[in-house]
Amino acid sequence: MQVLKEEIRNSILDSSKKLFLEWGYTAASMGKIAKEVGISKSNLYNYFDSKEAIFDTLIKATVFKLSNINKYFLDIKFDLNTEADVFVQEFIKIISELIETEKDNLLLLLDSSLGTKYANFLEDTVDVFARKFAQRMENNKNPEVIAKVIATSLIQGIVSILKQSSTIEEINENLIMLLSYHTNGIKTLIV
Repeated sequence: MQVLKEEIRNSILDSSKKLFLEWGYTAASMGKIAKEVGISKSNLYNYFDSKEAIFDTLIKATVFKLSNINKYFLDIKFDLNTEADVFVQEFIKIISELIETEKDNLLLLLDSSLGTKYANFLEDTVDVFARKFAQRMENNKNPEVIAKVIATSLIQGIVSILKQSSTIEEINENLIMLLSYHTNGIKTLIV
């Protein structure tokens, strides 16, 4: 009997993830989730007391991992002129490892979390990168503005790659191109 309950719980999580990715958090109701799973809405509440509890269960580990990557990126010191290639390779390695296990959850967090307590996570991630970029452009008059634009472009680019690339090889290839583009562009601004 316990196995059946675990199977239903996993089915709820899988179906919820599918609906959240397809429709977004706000449009995916508990009723739609129950229907997708093939159980009654009241039975769904025996497993999860809210849609937010389901969402939290799905992305809790991803939030932790991505928060650690953000912290790592803020703390890392490197010379963009001489170590850019090393940085790009390290960043690709870290992001690729995360994508291999968390691709759908990253998309949930960064693209489908409107209406959740994580709705600002994408913007917070952009801010982390913008702060780092602005530090590197200290000779510019107003580095915060352009740093925010560059960071937004980078993070939104990663989200687009996740949505449009089907294999990890394709994702990595596209990430390398995106990061090379950004790294070379930032080099011109840090005179």
